[in-house]
Amino acid sequence: MIKNVFNNTKPPKTGERFTQLLKHKNILIKKIVSSNKPNPKIYKQDHDEWVLLLRGNAQLRVKKKIYNLQPGDYIFIKTGQEHEVIKTRYGTVWLAVHLKKETQ
Repeated sequence: MIKNVFNNTKPPKTGERFTQLLKHKNILIKKIVSSNKPNPKIYKQDHDEWVLLLRGNAQLRVKKKIYNLQPGDYIFIKTGQEHEVIKTRYGTVWLAVHLKKETQ
């Protein structure tokens, strides 16, 4: 079945909406749609994450460095690195690939 990542991209009034697109073995892929009022949350995950900005723009802090992301920009966030979304444009769409540790 073919699906389109840009379906259902109406932004929430505040924060972000996370939609799981694929879960397979140790990989989890989510679509994120952002409002222009991101949640003030610091993430520190127990797995690696690769994030691609598809539409809009965003400002992301990883550790103490600020990154300004435009469509097509991507970033790799290693396990345990503190990160947070500082700013987003209303309607920003991301793709997040979570690389979980494989279970034996």
